[in-house]
Amino acid sequence: MEKAKKQKISKILNIVVNVLVVIILLLALMVTVNNLISARQGYTSFFGTAFVTVESGSMDGEKPEQYADKPDGFAQGDLLKIKILDKEELWKLEEGDIVSFYLDVILENGTKETIINSHRIIEKHEYKDANGNLTDVTFVTKGDANTSRDSYVVETQSAARNHLAIGKVDGNLGGIGVVFSFFRSPTGFLVCIVIPSFLVVIYFAYVLVKEILKGKKAKAAAGAEADKEKMKEEVLAELRAQGLVVDQKAETAESVAEPVEEKPEEAAEPIAEPVEEKPEEAAEPAPEPVEEKPTETAEPAPEPVEEKLEEAAEPIAEPVEEKPEEAAEPIAEPVEEKPEE
Repeated sequence: MEKAKKQKISKILNIVVNVLVVIILLLALMVTVNNLISARQGYTSFFGTAFVTVESGSMDGEKPEQYADKPDGFAQGDLLKIKILDKEELWKLEEGDIVSFYLDVILENGTKETIINSHRIIEKHEYKDANGNLTDVTFVTKGDANTSRDSYVVETQSAARNHLAIGKVDGNLGGIGVVFSFFRSPTGFLVCIVIPSFLVVIYFAYVLVKEILKGKKAKAAAGAEADKEKMKEEVLAELRAQGLVVDQKAETAESVAEPVEEKPEEAAEPIAEPVEEKPEEAAEPAPEPVEEKPTETAEPAPEPVEEKLEEAAEPIAEPVEEKPEEAAEPIAEPVEEKPEE
């Protein structure tokens, strides 16, 4: 009972560990893919939607009244849901929409980094050719928390990556962006990729070594059992050669063969005897009373005949052979004397 309980607990623990390993591997894969893709284009797109963490609080302010029907602002640490748009779709954006675009920034350590910035459109400029066909669109943007507009113009088509629009904000999740930012950081990469991968490798190495040792143990047990059987056979063969041990298989074969032949003969004899004797015994007394009784009834004395029959009927059941003979002798004497008189 205790062993079965331990096996059940061990099985449950193995399932839990396997599930955790799968979760860690999936998480590590997602973070790795996200870092690889975002390192090239600055965001990770899933079916035309990107998720970007808000790095500053420039949009954490009141929305202008004229844009009441437009999306609200967001705070630092939120996770933005950005719909990726092509050039023609970008040209359809209106004032009040929040556009996302590339922006080169200088970090505190003096290095340049390209991030995804999202500000509200406050002006839209369209450019047309001589025939009136739309050829280009640019946007002037401003953060809701900023007091002045941005000093640059957001482009919808440009050879340079800086200030190039990629889509519009389609929603946000408060506070979740901090988690994504942590995953993208060196510390997050170490915690979410390096350490889990190392633990997974250790786990699988442990399982592999355990299985190898288990196989070796089983093989050693099988070899020991084979050696034991071999030694036993050698000892028995030596004893048989010396005549100290008789082959048990031969003895058992003989002992099995003898009762098989004798039992049918013994059973056949008693069955034959009662079959032959019983009919003879029953046949002898039957004819004697059948012949004598009619002679008795032929006599003129009806009363003694009835008494004699009753007396003869009773003893016939017990001594079947003797009484019919005694009854036959006295009946024969009066039959001979009466005709002479």
